[in-house]
Amino acid sequence: MEARRTIPEVREALKAIAVELLPISPDHAKRVAARVNDMHRRTMKREKADRHQSNITKEMCAAVRRMASNDPKLSQRAIGAHFGIDGGRVNEIINGFRNGKTMEQRIDERRAGVREPWEHKTDTPDLFR
Repeated sequence: MEARRTIPEVREALKAIAVELLPISPDHAKRVAARVNDMHRRTMKREKADRHQSNITKEMCAAVRRMASNDPKLSQRAIGAHFGIDGGRVNEIINGFRNGKTMEQRIDERRAGVREPWEHKTDTPDLFR
């Protein structure tokens, strides 16, 4: 029993068969060659969703908090839908962000060009470009 071959090995074997078939049956050789060309792994492109959320302003933060306090039974998802933002973003506006900063502080820092620690670029080259 022959050992299992990898796809590149099979592709090369089929190319050799197509070359051998060419003088005997050119049509079959072309069909084999076409299938050989199909035997490449295609990289899967991850499509990003269109950016559809509104830019958050300090005024919007104040309005979100007002709406949440005026109607405590209103869900964060419903509040977010009203302002064109995600319910999770509404939660961040109401409760603050993970690192304790309010949304307004984050907006000010963004405008001032302050980056979060995980956003700093490193001097190490990217080997996998």
